[in-house]
Amino acid sequence: MAEFLVIRLGTEPQESAHWIAVDANGTRRSPLVTGPLAEATKAVGDKQVIVLVPAETVLTTSVDIPIKSGARLLAALPFALEEQLAEDVENLHFSAGRRGDNGLLPVAVVSHAQMQDWLATLKAAGIVPAKIIPENHGLAKIPGTMSLLVADGHVMFNDGAETEFVMQGVKPSDAIAVTGALDEDESAGHLLVYCEPADEANFEHDWNVLRHELA
Repeated sequence: MAEFLVIRLGTEPQESAHWIAVDANGTRRSPLVTGPLAEATKAVGDKQVIVLVPAETVLTTSVDIPIKSGARLLAALPFALEEQLAEDVENLHFSAGRRGDNGLLPVAVVSHAQMQDWLATLKAAGIVPAKIIPENHGLAKIPGTMSLLVADGHVMFNDGAETEFVMQGVKPSDAIAVTGALDEDESAGHLLVYCEPADEANFEHDWNVLRHELA
């Protein structure tokens, strides 16, 4: 079975990176390692490298566009999204994902400058990435379950289907409320939370609220 090295970059080039080897099912094949990015090259071997980049630097959205794939699609994306973007589309890099069951095409948008910075940092460390992905996409999607990751002042969320987002400086219950899952007319949902012990303690009241509201 193929193996991958997943590397998570920090918000600043000088920050330590984190990396771990996994197989195609996401099963761990090595312990999590933290250190200088250049050290990660020792773990690459014949593995494909997937790089997770800070979520706050990447806009993830979706668009209803009939073009299926290829150069025509990439050429059309900036014009399909330009009204949602504050920056000139000429300064932005666009990437499309796999079309969802609802017919919408997921799109990631990041500045060319930021993309070039990541590529230069990886090249300097001797790393050639197969994929560069916003870190919130590292949170597994489980059908019928809301998944939430609290890390570094961010709350990353997906509902196991089409809805996913990242919020900064909010409580977990605030993020869940945005989805409407706490509304009285909504049936109780299932929630899976990942966090460090410190965040478990800091949000103790919030966890109690969510336990009461959700299954």
